[in-house]
Amino acid sequence: MEHHQEKKNLPPFHPVFEGCVVRDPCMANAVGESYLEELYAIVSYNYRTTIARGCNKPLAELFDRIAKEEMRHFRLLGELILSLGGNPAVCTHLRIGVSDAIPMGRGSAGAAARMIADSLCEERRGIDRYQTLMGCTRDRVVRSVLAQILDDEQRHVEALLRAQKENC
Repeated sequence: MEHHQEKKNLPPFHPVFEGCVVRDPCMANAVGESYLEELYAIVSYNYRTTIARGCNKPLAELFDRIAKEEMRHFRLLGELILSLGGNPAVCTHLRIGVSDAIPMGRGSAGAAARMIADSLCEERRGIDRYQTLMGCTRDRVVRSVLAQILDDEQRHVEALLRAQKENC
C-alpha cells in the first residue's frame, strides 16, 4: 500500500514517443481497440459518478478518480497510436444504452453493487486486453506504456474490491 502512496506524489508516467517508438501500423491498429475502450470507460465512470454523487459520496469520488485516470490513458494511447503510424481518430457510437442505465432511487444499495460489479468486469477485461497487447510487441517503450496502464487498471480493481466490501 505504501507503494501507491509514494506514487501519488510522482507525475503521471508519460514518455516521449517521437523518435523512440518504431512505426508499426499493425500494432497501432491493435492498440486502437483499447483506445476506444478507454473512451467508453471515461463515459461510463462519469455516468456512475453522477448517479452515485447524491447517495454515496465516497463511491462517487472513486468513480471520478478512475474516470480521470482513464482520460489520461485515452490521451496516452492516442499519442502512442499516432507515433506507431496510425490515426487516433474516433469513430464510434455512445454505448450507454437502456440496459446500462441504473434504475434506482437515490441511496439504492443495489445500484451501488451493480455499478461496482460492472466496473470490475470492465477493468478485468481491460487487464486481459493489455496483457495480450504486451505480448504482441517487442518495442520496450510500447511495452512500458502498456505495463503502466495495466498497473493502473489493477489498482482500479483493488480499489473497486475495497468499495465492494464497504458497500455490499
